[in-house]
Amino acid sequence: MNVNLRRVLAAAAMCAVAPASLAATIAHWDFETDLIAGSAAPGQTVSHPSANGAFDAAIADLSGNGNELSAFTGAGGFAEMRFSGNVAPNAQTGSTLSVTGITDESTGASVCCEVLSTDGDLDFGGSPVGELAAWTIEASVNFADAGGWQTVVGKDGVGQATNGDLNQAPLYFQKMGDGTERFRINYVDVLGNVHTAFSTTTAVADEWYHLAATNDGSTMKIFVNGVEEHAVDLTTSADTRMVALDEAGLAGADPYGWSIARGMYNNGHGDRVNGYVDDVRISNVALSPGQLLFVPEPTAAALVLLASVLSVGSRRS
Repeated sequence: MNVNLRRVLAAAAMCAVAPASLAATIAHWDFETDLIAGSAAPGQTVSHPSANGAFDAAIADLSGNGNELSAFTGAGGFAEMRFSGNVAPNAQTGSTLSVTGITDESTGASVCCEVLSTDGDLDFGGSPVGELAAWTIEASVNFADAGGWQTVVGKDGVGQATNGDLNQAPLYFQKMGDGTERFRINYVDVLGNVHTAFSTTTAVADEWYHLAATNDGSTMKIFVNGVEEHAVDLTTSADTRMVALDEAGLAGADPYGWSIARGMYNNGHGDRVNGYVDDVRISNVALSPGQLLFVPEPTAAALVLLASVLSVGSRRS
């Protein structure tokens, strides 16, 4: 689709839903700049001038809530993250950069330990979000290698689950590595119950996917490229709020946080994304499909309607 037309459609979609979506946004990272360097370009390392593991706010939070992201190491480090010009074509924000742990895009060579993370829990309106009653998580991802478990958005912790695998973290939005290569949203509620929804889409390498998961307190849904693929009834649990991040928790010497391109299992870091991540947004309501960042290809009818609107506008100007 014509890039300018996509931008017109994206702007129209954003205007239609802006009051609801903006008011509900907890965090939004589009990876378009490096706060420490002052700018970003393809191939540039995400700045991290401090010691390994220290928090250096390099990735801006567009929500205004101050939920910046930090890399773990800087240039040449074992967890180096870079900006890339490989971007998702269906993002409303008109992204020109993504982030990746791939250090040589011509060969696909990457570091061992890709991650960007928050400084503790996410804040909303000056306070930690704690036990989220309703939420939406969105992210775009492109895998250089679609094998193995790869967590796009995670939340650190262990021991909160009281059923299923007790070593699991409070949240995984990930591609599964069980041979199906499907996506799943998996979270632990405040009572320790585990809730999971699965995609029907099977991930392959070198293709962008826009993922979204919504939870209104009674139903959790997973969307791939704007299409709902699974809905799960949550009302079997008496309290479906997501368990809060343990801000005193540590994995070794590393404080817990929300993570991009990394998961956690049995209090150890892992399940990292081998590829590219773009346009991650977390909201405190269950957004409708029309409010998601993904912009679908327009139907013929939509194109005719848009052309009519533009024609009327040009005649009046």
